[in-house]
Amino acid sequence: MEHPSKMEFFQKLGYDREDVVRVLGKLGKDALVNDVLQELIRTGSRPRAQESQAVPLLVPRGSCGVLDAAQRGRGSAPEEDCRGPASSLRPIVIDGSNVAMSHGNKEAFSCRGIQLAVDWFRDRGHTYIKVFVPSWRKDPPRSDTPIREQHVLEELERQAVLVYTPSRKVNGKRVVCYDDRYIVKVAYEQDGIIVSNDNYRDLQSENPEWRWFIEQRLLMFSFVTDRFMPPDDPLGRRGPTLSNFLSRKPKPPEPSWQQCPYGKKCTYGIKCKFYHPERPHHAQLAVADELRAKTRPGSAWVDPVWGDGAFGGPWGFAAAADEGDARARVRTTLCSIFPPDLVDRVMASFPELSDLARLIVLVQRSQRAGARLGKP
Repeated sequence: MEHPSKMEFFQKLGYDREDVVRVLGKLGKDALVNDVLQELIRTGSRPRAQESQAVPLLVPRGSCGVLDAAQRGRGSAPEEDCRGPASSLRPIVIDGSNVAMSHGNKEAFSCRGIQLAVDWFRDRGHTYIKVFVPSWRKDPPRSDTPIREQHVLEELERQAVLVYTPSRKVNGKRVVCYDDRYIVKVAYEQDGIIVSNDNYRDLQSENPEWRWFIEQRLLMFSFVTDRFMPPDDPLGRRGPTLSNFLSRKPKPPEPSWQQCPYGKKCTYGIKCKFYHPERPHHAQLAVADELRAKTRPGSAWVDPVWGDGAFGGPWGFAAAADEGDARARVRTTLCSIFPPDLVDRVMASFPELSDLARLIVLVQRSQRAGARLGKP
């Protein structure tokens, strides 16, 4: 990233120009973004938004009782804070052609498959559901383009669920707009979920932000006869559950407090799924890496707290064993700036993301959205 781009990036995050110039002068103009962020945080610099923003009004989830006098004095109305459970569910954008062809076993455009998918999300409580289908699907079926139960499209259109993408005929040839671009664009703008078995590789290469969004928010599915079945682990075995994936406010997994039967003799390191009371405040390094850190000349094994060289290493971090350890260090950094519950909620929404700069932007967006909900 060039020097002017770096300056503009950090100013958008809310840092003072003088602080950024000072850090860049210390680290050099070619320093990495994450290194500059670490130095800004280590030296006590804070974004202006964090210093001047009032504490947002926190309302317990599911609480719709009358607010007390102190809360009413801040000007928030009870009806604005008492939102139904549907407000915590992400918008759904369905690739109608992909779903219909999947239900039709790639032989026919089965509109019943679209209805099954819409009903599945309605039963979960989702209120924002949009289905995109090319408008030429309204034409009478032909032998080369068979369509089943076409009346379903008319019914969904009356319910304002189905949206037809433009198409027309020019000199007898059909000109069709690219419906995939509609699907990805609307889902991205609504911060929702894309329901499709398509990977949209062409659109991923078109826009870097779309590529990241498609990788994190694509929900694939299967049809077992007439049963719509998305996976319970949309992002893999180590990713969030389906319920958390579809929620704006994912619930963190319950910690396992069952103590490890091997105790201090356990050799599983970070892979051990049991609780180790003898190391509650240490970074979860593998045993071999922990021993190396202790015996490395000039290094010290200390608790992960802020300070000069607190984690060992030039920017205040110890050697990482894997990506999970990197996320733990990034979480510690974020919690020194933002409320821990907000940090946990954002990191649970993006389980594969460990880039500090991008997480700071996401946490700031989430905090601004929460502050707007608390205003009249």
